[in-house]
Amino acid sequence: MKDANGISFQLLLGPEDWEAAVAAEGATGDTGDIVWDGRQGAVLLAAEIKTFPPRSGAVVLGPEDRRGADVDCFGNWYWIDSDARAIQTWRPGQTASEFWHADLLDQQPCPPTDGSFADSAPAEPAFADVRLSGLAVTARHNLIVGTQAPNGLLVFDLHGSGPPVFRRWSDDMDIDVFDMTPAQNSATWLLDRGNTANPAMLWQLDARLCLTSFAGEQTLPAPPRADFFNKETGPEPVIAQSRPLGLDLSVSSAGGLAGATDAVAVAGLPDNTVLVLDAPVGLPSRILRYGSDGLLSAVVLDALLLDKFETPPAALQGHDVAFVTNPATAPGRIDGTLLLVDVQGDQALRFDVTSGAFVEGGTGDYTLSMALSDDYIPLRRFEGRGIVTNAGGVYYDIGETWVELTAHPRRRRRTEGSFRTPLFDATQPGTHWHRCILDGCIPPGTSTTISIRAADDPAMLAGLVFEPLPTPYRRGEGSEIPFWDPYPGSDPARATGTFETLVQSARGRFAQLEITLTGDGSVTPKIRALRLYAPRFSYLEHYLPAAYREDRVSASFLDRFLSNVEGLFTSMENRVADAYGLWDTRTVPAEALDWLAGWLGATLEPGWDATRKRLFVENAELLFRWRGTPAGLKALIDIATAPCPDATLFDSLRSGQPLEPDNARRGVRLSEDYTRRTRLAASAETSDLLTGWTTDDNSGAVHIAFEAFALARRGTDLAGLAAAWARPLVAGAVQFSPLLPASDGEREDWLAFTDGPIGFRYAAATRDSAPAWQSFLARRYAAPDRIASAHGLTGPGVSPYDLPVTLPTAGAYLKDWIDFVSEVLPEAQGAHRFVVLAPVDPGEDANTRDSRIAEIARVVEHERPAHTAFEVRPFWSLFQTGIARLGVDTTLGEGARFTAIALGRSALGEGFVGYGHPYSVTDRTVVGRNAAGEVRL
Repeated sequence: MKDANGISFQLLLGPEDWEAAVAAEGATGDTGDIVWDGRQGAVLLAAEIKTFPPRSGAVVLGPEDRRGADVDCFGNWYWIDSDARAIQTWRPGQTASEFWHADLLDQQPCPPTDGSFADSAPAEPAFADVRLSGLAVTARHNLIVGTQAPNGLLVFDLHGSGPPVFRRWSDDMDIDVFDMTPAQNSATWLLDRGNTANPAMLWQLDARLCLTSFAGEQTLPAPPRADFFNKETGPEPVIAQSRPLGLDLSVSSAGGLAGATDAVAVAGLPDNTVLVLDAPVGLPSRILRYGSDGLLSAVVLDALLLDKFETPPAALQGHDVAFVTNPATAPGRIDGTLLLVDVQGDQALRFDVTSGAFVEGGTGDYTLSMALSDDYIPLRRFEGRGIVTNAGGVYYDIGETWVELTAHPRRRRRTEGSFRTPLFDATQPGTHWHRCILDGCIPPGTSTTISIRAADDPAMLAGLVFEPLPTPYRRGEGSEIPFWDPYPGSDPARATGTFETLVQSARGRFAQLEITLTGDGSVTPKIRALRLYAPRFSYLEHYLPAAYREDRVSASFLDRFLSNVEGLFTSMENRVADAYGLWDTRTVPAEALDWLAGWLGATLEPGWDATRKRLFVENAELLFRWRGTPAGLKALIDIATAPCPDATLFDSLRSGQPLEPDNARRGVRLSEDYTRRTRLAASAETSDLLTGWTTDDNSGAVHIAFEAFALARRGTDLAGLAAAWARPLVAGAVQFSPLLPASDGEREDWLAFTDGPIGFRYAAATRDSAPAWQSFLARRYAAPDRIASAHGLTGPGVSPYDLPVTLPTAGAYLKDWIDFVSEVLPEAQGAHRFVVLAPVDPGEDANTRDSRIAEIARVVEHERPAHTAFEVRPFWSLFQTGIARLGVDTTLGEGARFTAIALGRSALGEGFVGYGHPYSVTDRTVVGRNAAGEVRL
């Protein structure tokens, strides 16, 4: 890219450029003083983790302080008490209480399963010395707790309640559970720390709480052959038996990685591998990754990994770990956060963990990459029970409550750091480098200094001294690139923007910059992009006589002085040269979109973002062409309300087929009421009361059907109907009035009959309908005498345009009247009136819904045809049989009177007090969450 003077620049932008510059040789200061921060998209001074000050009388935590703890999907917390004899429970807002005590343990039979558990408990069990160790809540909502003396598992059904089931390990599989953590497919990892006689072991329980064979199986000795002999089939076959094997954590890997020597905690990974915290006393802890093949990789938490500390510890000793998976992790890979609490119990460390894909039984990238985050996460009065993952967060215990680990907002940073850029190549020897421009932030109390060196031979650069450039100043007019703002809406007081400095006298084809960032320990400069311009466009050389260049010293000063003016003029010239970009919706600045729309005579909605404004201007020709039509109005509403609008909203308008398909299930819809009712045809189907009746028949069937309907609806006889209608009635003489009756009782029955049982649309005609009736007859017959002849109206004082007093008997008169009330009158009553149906998501906030409806109303009011009237309703307000089309105009969710009351936001009578199903429970199928045929474990 070149400016108006033909001067080009070379750019550093993005992680590939900046990471290479920060890691290049020649950087001064301590390693890691300057880092690339992907979240902020800038290079800055590295953060330091504040070290929690030591407390007087602090006690170092040990494995004996660990208490198994977990939380269920309803928010109930469970943990083992300090005596290891009881289970405590707590729910936010309540007081902790005892959930269960070992004194309640009775003899619980255990049916044989896979050989892992004994067939039954001892005949005379001694549970006085039983201790609890390790606790977890499974995906099937079982609370499992490990026991010691005897060793086994307690299984609580948190759905069904009741006493626990005690499952004692068989004698040859005596597992001493210390820690538990969830695994994939509703399984659970078990950690046995071992002892002086037995190594640490890792086991896995499946969803049925039986040991799995993830680490292989052991074949057991064959049982003796049965004495029974069948003459036909021979002797009973001997069935070989086997049992699952645990994974020995002490075994070294094939690559020479040493196994665990003191495993204290486990954390499951989403690929059915597991992280084990190995914390030998007096040595740095290690994070080991195990799979079915054994030890896969290891990371030592030594000083090299902890270089972000103000004072890096010589040996970090871990107490417990928890892993949280990144929701956007690609399948088969590891990407998440590992939280670790040290034995001091004052501070937690957050590691960003990544790894290659793991292929069970095959080859894969097992290397575990851990990067220490600079978050400062202090713990307050941590009692050492452990840390627990819950709903994407990690919690620790304070007394008898559990709180989330939260990073402290204040951070410490390095005070100074330097780095050198890669070589810039101007392609021409002797190039006079022009100016250096930075996009970034230089807060008060910080500084950014730039030095340069240049030469025609890159090999000579190493021996040259960097020449300092003037301190960069913030450009008041923004970026030198026309119509581009690197920091839209930035506050000038925050010193964020574009900074410029002039290169003094550096000449040569190749150049290199050295950039030094200086901070005060709490804030840091941030550089997002760097542009180095060359060659210099000199006003002295292009516009002034040669006499001004005779003296070298004064010419150098004048050249640099005129560069200030050149910078201002070049910016203006660039904007003039690039003015064509203002007419392109892809490049026009957001603040100029309203101006561009003004050239089209359009006014944009003030609340629209830049994307919606660009879409409107880009497709203005289509919107103007279809303006006033349902398709054009809908497209404009979609621009205003679609969550992520794009050019596909106008595909139907471009194709000339603006009608959306019948199976469209989302988005705003326009509804005209009179087009939704069934019209009467010559062979129209009717209700059971008028089976087979058409306008070719006599109207007597209608009167009979109306009388039968009214009597059945009232549940009375003719006398009772006469009382309800407030007029005398004769059997067989009840007449269906062609007009809406005046009596309240008769009007109710008449409206109920025409709303359904009559079998076709019958509009409520009144005396006010006379002009429409006259207009209809005039269009159909053109002359009064033809009307009278067709309708059989004769006699003095009879006008062929009068509304019928009684329903016409038959013939053209009856057909004309039915056509009028079923087609003409509904259209006259409903024409030029339409309803806009706004989509509503189930569970959507009422304020959000009302705001969207109000925005739609503003757009429609501005764009509708002047002769029309409208109203905006949510989809569910028209969820009525005969009006709405199921699945097209409706969505299953809340209704007008079926919404859950929210305390402080809902009015009485607007909904009901309901209980939402716990969607976090995964062991059952839930309507609205699970697809048809999906199996949830």
